[in-house]
Amino acid sequence: MSRSQGRRKVVFDADTLGNCEEFLVDSPAGRVGYVAEVRYAPAGEPQALAVRAGRASNHLLIIPVSQLAALVVSSRRVLLRSSSPDITATERMGTVGLQPAVIPIPSRQR
Repeated sequence: MSRSQGRRKVVFDADTLGNCEEFLVDSPAGRVGYVAEVRYAPAGEPQALAVRAGRASNHLLIIPVSQLAALVVSSRRVLLRSSSPDITATERMGTVGLQPAVIPIPSRQR
């Protein structure tokens, strides 16, 4: 992790961030949820975290890596910069893992 001057941009390498699934996600205002999945850009670098908001929720908040303030491996926590992070999308989880909640329509046999 490195910081640049000014805005204090935090940079995480793929190995460090790629191992944060199931880490708790906290903002300055409190608990947001936990990391369900790390999303990667086509070039292979981490781009966003899919965060399951609450234990019983089936909604994922897609939070860009740019919104992270710190990754605390020893306590398995991800800290967000803001109480109101930029959420680029929300998704609904399917009944099996992170499968999309889409019901396939069987094709007609003739």
